[in-house]
Amino acid sequence: MRRPAEGLDWLLIAGLTAAVCGLQLVKRGKWMMTGKIAAAVLVVAYVCAVFWVFSKYNLILPLVTPLGAALSASFALTAMLLLAAEHMRNRITGFFGTYVSPALVKRMIESGEEPQLGGVEVPITAYFSDIQNFTMVSESLPPARLVEFMNDYLSSSTEVITAQDGTLDKYVGDAVVAMFGAPVPCVDHAYRACIASQLVHAQNMEIRDRWPEIMSGAPVRSQIGLCTGRAIVGNIGSRTRFNYTMMGDTVNIAARLENAARVFGVQTLVANETRKSAEKYGDRCVFRYLGRIVVKGRQHEIGVHEIMGLRDRLPAAALECKRIFDEGMAKYLARDWDGAAALFARSAKLEWYPVMINGQRTPSQLFMEWSTVYKANPPGEDWTGVYVLTKK
Repeated sequence: MRRPAEGLDWLLIAGLTAAVCGLQLVKRGKWMMTGKIAAAVLVVAYVCAVFWVFSKYNLILPLVTPLGAALSASFALTAMLLLAAEHMRNRITGFFGTYVSPALVKRMIESGEEPQLGGVEVPITAYFSDIQNFTMVSESLPPARLVEFMNDYLSSSTEVITAQDGTLDKYVGDAVVAMFGAPVPCVDHAYRACIASQLVHAQNMEIRDRWPEIMSGAPVRSQIGLCTGRAIVGNIGSRTRFNYTMMGDTVNIAARLENAARVFGVQTLVANETRKSAEKYGDRCVFRYLGRIVVKGRQHEIGVHEIMGLRDRLPAAALECKRIFDEGMAKYLARDWDGAAALFARSAKLEWYPVMINGQRTPSQLFMEWSTVYKANPPGEDWTGVYVLTKK
């Protein structure tokens, strides 16, 4: 019987321990379980190799010490990984628990990867909303009741957003800022954002029933702007105070569209890219094309669309209104002012909105007015129907 050269014992101890622990550290998806199985197979293979070498060559290799070292290190590593996982779970839950739904937090934890914070460029759909007539609402309630009303309104809106896997960014007075598609990516974030916008409007109907004292003079009517594109998402702020938020042109456009919704007399105004992305994943939302605009602070045109509502909840008159309006829009862009005005006059009678603010014009009324103005004062040959917004 022979023993190995001096120093080989330590090499076998270190090698087996390092190999077993290294396989346990594999964390990539399906390879995670494969690594753990491979570690167990390696231990069994080493035991078999020790007995085979002894029976074949009468060579005594160390058995207990390498196995003890590998298993002890493996158990210690497992304990450390469990502690690290629990730490990450608590950190993610504590940080994102007030921004996103519990189901989304669970998906983040199960992914096994800590979110990339500090500014990452990702595709999202930015969401901006506020109460169109908030000044009237605030004047109709005493301060204590106004706080109760705002808590009710913001809570119901946030619940809808998080239920669609959206992430709350911030509250700014009566405004709600959110994003879809981060921190956990989802390919249908535009569709989820569009659905959420209409469910928020439906929630507002229930709020109106709960607050009858303000409905007569100041009915609650939200306006929402959505834009889909790439944006910087992450922890942004100072060294001592920061927020998980979004930045970029996509975010700025969404904010501008929220304000532009009031100009067109609609409740939800979305960018062309949002409609295109949303329609890839469902047809529940009914879109209406409202032309092209240039928002304040930008030079490039943006195609905009109204979400008239959810297809399964809209009355038949609203769908007929859309059909006639689309015909009128085609004539409007072709400079057929009389034909456009006539069609817009027909669609104006079919416009459907649960709540209208006093003096608010519908899209049909607005384009009918523009058609009349252009008939009296025809635009130049370079006119393309683009409307330039002069206010944010």
